[in-house]
Amino acid sequence: MKKRVVLVVLTLVLVIGSFAFTGCNNSEGAESGEKVKIGVIMYGYNDDQGQNTKEYCTYLEENFNVEFVYEATDYNDDAHINSVENLISAGCTAIISGYDTSLESSIQTCESAEVYYVLALDFASPSDANNVSSDYFIGGTMQFGGDEAALGKAYAEKFINSEYTNVSGVSFPEFAFVEAPGIYGAFKSEIEAAGDFTVSDIVFSTGFTPADVQTATANAISADTQVIFGMSSGLDYVYPELKNNHPNVKLIALGYNDSAKALLEAGTLIAGGTNSYIQSFASSFVRIMNAFEGKEYSDSADGSFNITEGDVTVVNGVAGYPIYDKDSIDDFVTYAFGRGSDGMSKGAVTADEIKKVLLSENSSATLKDLNELSSRTVEQVKAAR
Repeated sequence: MKKRVVLVVLTLVLVIGSFAFTGCNNSEGAESGEKVKIGVIMYGYNDDQGQNTKEYCTYLEENFNVEFVYEATDYNDDAHINSVENLISAGCTAIISGYDTSLESSIQTCESAEVYYVLALDFASPSDANNVSSDYFIGGTMQFGGDEAALGKAYAEKFINSEYTNVSGVSFPEFAFVEAPGIYGAFKSEIEAAGDFTVSDIVFSTGFTPADVQTATANAISADTQVIFGMSSGLDYVYPELKNNHPNVKLIALGYNDSAKALLEAGTLIAGGTNSYIQSFASSFVRIMNAFEGKEYSDSADGSFNITEGDVTVVNGVAGYPIYDKDSIDDFVTYAFGRGSDGMSKGAVTADEIKKVLLSENSSATLKDLNELSSRTVEQVKAAR
C-alpha cells in the first residue's frame, strides 16, 4: 500500500441535529436546511497545511450551512482506523481522508456504517483497496494537476532561467512518494535537452524524518552542486542541511512556509510550490455533498483521472500544484492560499464557484467542470478574479 508523507487527513463529520442520516438516501436531510457539522482530522494545525485548511473551512462556514470541528491524528494505520471509528461513533456520515492509509479497512468500516469516504490529497486505484468496490467510496483526488511531467518541466524552467548550471535532487522514499520519479524524470530530461547543464540522478532518503532527509541531501551534494531540488519538504527538511553545512548551495523546493519570501529575496530559494489544499478540499467537499444529496455527475464514469482495473473503476478528482518564484510569490499567497487583503474571496476556489459545480445548485454541472475548477494555475485564478 502506498502512503503519502506530507498529506492531510480531512474528515467530514456530518451530524444534523438529532437526525441520523443513513445510506444513499440522505437528500431529504441535506435539503432540510439544518446545519451540517463537518469534522476535520489532520496531522496538526501549526504548519501552513493545517492553517490553510482551517482558514478555508472557516470561509466555507461563512458561506454554507456547515460547521467544522477539528481533531489531530498520527501517521500509523491503527490511529487512522481509530479516527474513522471515532468519527462514525460521533455521528459521521462522510469522511474525507487526505491519504490512503488502511484504505480497504476504512472503506469497509464506512460501508458497514453507511458513511461516505473520499481521499482529499491522494488519488486512489482499485488495487489500493484490494479491489473493494463500495457505493460509499467516492474516490480520490489526483495531485499535481494530474500531470507529473508538466510539473517537472515547470520546475526545470525555473532552474534553466536561473544563473546556475549544476543541480541535484533529493526525495522521500519512492514507495511513499510514488510521483517523485515522474516529476524528477521530466525535470531532468527538460534540463538535459536545454544543453550546457549538469543534472544528477535523484537520491531517495531511507526514511521520513528530518535526519533521514538531511543525510540524503548531504549524499546528493557533490563539490560541483550549485542547486538542489528538494522534493522532501524542501523548506522544512532540506533547507536546514543547506543552511548548516552547504550554505552556497541554492534550493528549489517542493514546499512552502512563511520563510519562503525572505529566502527568495536573499537568493537562497529559486522557486517553490505546494499542494493546493483549497483545491483539494473544495473538490472533495463538492463530491461528498453531491453524494450526500443522492446526486452524481453525468460524466463520472468517463472522468479524465479515473482508474480502472478489471471491472472496478475508481473516480478521482484533481487538484493543482501551484509554484512560485521571487516575482510571483505575492500572487501565490493571494490566489493559491487566499491570504491577500481580500482573503478567500480571491483564493483558489470561491463559494460562488463551488455553487456552480454543486449539482443541487446546477443540475447541468459535470465532473469535467469540477476538475477544471480545482486544477487552475495561480495565473488562471488571478484572471478569474
